[in-house]
Amino acid sequence: MNSSPYRKTPPLIGIFWIGIVLFFCGAGVASAQTVYYYTGNASNTAGDWTQSNSWTSGTIAVTNTSGNYQLRVVNGSNATLIYSAAQGNTTYVTTSRGLLIGSGTTGSLSITGGTFSTSGSTSSLSDLATPSSRSWPNSCYAV
Repeated sequence: MNSSPYRKTPPLIGIFWIGIVLFFCGAGVASAQTVYYYTGNASNTAGDWTQSNSWTSGTIAVTNTSGNYQLRVVNGSNATLIYSAAQGNTTYVTTSRGLLIGSGTTGSLSITGGTFSTSGSTSSLSDLATPSSRSWPNSCYAV
């Protein structure tokens, strides 16, 4: 007979509880980065952020939030993408570049209101915009 006052826990149950604790403490698998491509569209002459046919696969980049996202502005000769107060305060938190303008082609982004920032980015504003046009009249940060 076992004289121990403690009940032995089968190993699988212990592993199960460790997994539950790690899951709820945020030690789970990191989520994949979502990448949004703004290509512009000949009919989008105003650079309207909300026009789905200006985005690859019709998926408009999320705004007024914070998350693991990347924005690639590759609109070539199409209208400059406009980030306005309607898009609110957005932070793309990433270990890579959160914003690429003109990657493989020219691109242009103008921030006329709100705040767009990247956090944890491996780049700076100076190398985000080469070789492209840019306009930063309000708030854009890369740290």
